[in-house]
Amino acid sequence: MNKHFDWMQACTDLTGCTGFQAHNIAVRHHLMDRDVKSVVACDHMKPHHHAVAQWHVDDVEERKRHLKKLEVFIVQATDALHKHFRRWLNVALLPAGLLAEAPMAKVISAVIMKEDCPTTFDGVDANALTQVHQFKSEVHGEVITLERFYKWLKQVVVDTDDECCEEGRQAAQLILQDIDMRAFDYVGDVGTLRLYMHATCLPLASQTQFVERFVKEAKHVSATDRSEEHRTWMAIVRAWTPLGRSTKEEDMSFNASKITATIESATERSSQHALMQTNQEDHEHDVRIAQLSHSLASAGHFKNERIEAKIAKVDEKGAQCKKQNVAQAVREQDKTATVTGLVPYGKLVIKRNLEDLLVELRFRGAEEEEIPPNIKGRIELLKKHETKRLMEAENMSQRDAVKHRAFRKQSGAPFNLIDT
Repeated sequence: MNKHFDWMQACTDLTGCTGFQAHNIAVRHHLMDRDVKSVVACDHMKPHHHAVAQWHVDDVEERKRHLKKLEVFIVQATDALHKHFRRWLNVALLPAGLLAEAPMAKVISAVIMKEDCPTTFDGVDANALTQVHQFKSEVHGEVITLERFYKWLKQVVVDTDDECCEEGRQAAQLILQDIDMRAFDYVGDVGTLRLYMHATCLPLASQTQFVERFVKEAKHVSATDRSEEHRTWMAIVRAWTPLGRSTKEEDMSFNASKITATIESATERSSQHALMQTNQEDHEHDVRIAQLSHSLASAGHFKNERIEAKIAKVDEKGAQCKKQNVAQAVREQDKTATVTGLVPYGKLVIKRNLEDLLVELRFRGAEEEEIPPNIKGRIELLKKHETKRLMEAENMSQRDAVKHRAFRKQSGAPFNLIDT
């Protein structure tokens, strides 16, 4: 479903604004419903089909349990989809779909006028074999079978016994006559109706305006063009705006209550300022507004104090070289055993190096009785001899010699580090 979420966040068809795509939601509802019903057959499910194929045939209960999980998931996904998008298919909001792309608008017009599915679509030819019309939508980026869309819409449209508004019926009748309602020509009777449809339907906020509200509020306040001036005044306004759920039991619409409360709050606050401005003495209210406006503007914003402090700090310490931190400190470059000629202790294994260790220890002067039979003991003994050699031959301190994780071979033992 990610592609549908991406579409809702990015589509600006006709309105030029994201989040205001009410005229395309009915068609998108159809595409989402189609994808949910066919999710089992999509490419992403192939690994799951392979897993199901590995089930033992006799394990009937296990098969039933997994199929029940799949059934519950699909049912819940479908119910959630129709719960949130079904509102766009009632007689009040379905006329917004008349401003969709011409072929889909014609299908919606036929449903509104309770007529059969159109048999001709301007610019869309029927398939020679199946006689169905498939339209490549530029808005949705998918191929839509118009007859299938009509059949689905007839099944799920809400309140089919009621009739939509008179303007919607008039627009539907014109669309069935191949009149373009998406044009911005407002001349004549058709232009007047077109202007009404644009002014009524296009400003309707689509689904994404009312989801993840808290994330959007935080985004508006903190990320608006990364300007501290904007973040400040938006935070002040939103701090006093009632954006929570209404406590009235009779108020069943959360979105309606939020919008109403926001308008009432703005009206109440503006009325107080208008009253104070009317009754002010010596322009005290105007002076206060001017002070606040200056403090929120770029010239008087408190960020300037921080900028000045940073400039002063740079002027004071800018000429000094900053001390390197741990990540910037110079480290000794690690070289491979092939380059250094050293043999890492960690690469020695019993299968190929047990006898090599015996030869090496004998060459270094170790007594037979002190050489352990196991590889771990021989490696520890070799470390002692190598530490002694590093201190005597290379004048290395005992502290540094003990840290060495490799030794320099002294004997003719091969010390193979890979299996041959």
